[in-house]
Amino acid sequence: MRCLTILCVTLSFVVPTALAADAPPETGLAALSFGAEWKFDGTVNQYTADDLYTYIDGEAEFFFPYGFDHCWSARYAKTDTELALVIDAYRLGTPLEAYGVYASFRRPEAASMAAGAEGSVTESLCVFYQGRFFVQIAVSGASEMTADVFTACAKAVAAKLPAGEAPEEIKLLRAEGVVKGTERYLPKSLLGYPFFTKGLMADAEWDGIKGRVFVVLSDSDEKAAAILDQYAEYLSKQGNGAVISREKDTLTATDTMYKGVLVKRAGKCVLGVINPDTPEKSAAMMVKLEAVVKK
Repeated sequence: MRCLTILCVTLSFVVPTALAADAPPETGLAALSFGAEWKFDGTVNQYTADDLYTYIDGEAEFFFPYGFDHCWSARYAKTDTELALVIDAYRLGTPLEAYGVYASFRRPEAASMAAGAEGSVTESLCVFYQGRFFVQIAVSGASEMTADVFTACAKAVAAKLPAGEAPEEIKLLRAEGVVKGTERYLPKSLLGYPFFTKGLMADAEWDGIKGRVFVVLSDSDEKAAAILDQYAEYLSKQGNGAVISREKDTLTATDTMYKGVLVKRAGKCVLGVINPDTPEKSAAMMVKLEAVVKK
């Protein structure tokens, strides 16, 4: 499969087939139905990049690299109790960036949840993404909430969002050996390297080895080749590793941060396999990764 740059259209909250795409985004969150005992408190708060910090001080900056432009927050209280569900819907730049935020919030112990393009739920929090939106639903007034309530609420929210499938790019990590649930998308500095501009990574296991795979995304074959060159130059000039061998599109190296590294260019992508030993032991996993990327 070829690496593609996805063109996204600005979307907003809508009631499915009933409201136009430019309808007030707060309308959907104010009209959820997921149980007669859950009542909207009458206010949908809104935040932009200028004031998100007033709502989630210390965490707001996390969202900005993912193209954040708006957050809507609503609260539904359970009749005659102190319980409430707080629903936060963040609009990001692209579906891939919405996935990236979701993957960062998804907890290892979470169970899968059938809402949006992908969702997960724990006893105290559920999250999902759909199109350009990342949604977080948290319980207030208690330490936990049953999964069925979370799921019903999440499905009600998803029904008010523009439809959206999982972005094509995340299929690049569907290789045998990739540990499900560890996949992530980073919009900049993958593995902490500025020349790995944006991409995907995940844990992987193969031949008894526990390592990591990554896919750097670019806009052209030429840019991908330049990324590979920059990594080779970094290893040789910065004293942070050593290039063992280099063919045109393949780099075998030791990296002081990541040990054995095998990197290849595949069209617009740069593929990488890391293991805690020698780079030769990354070859078998690279074959599996290449098989998926080249479909």
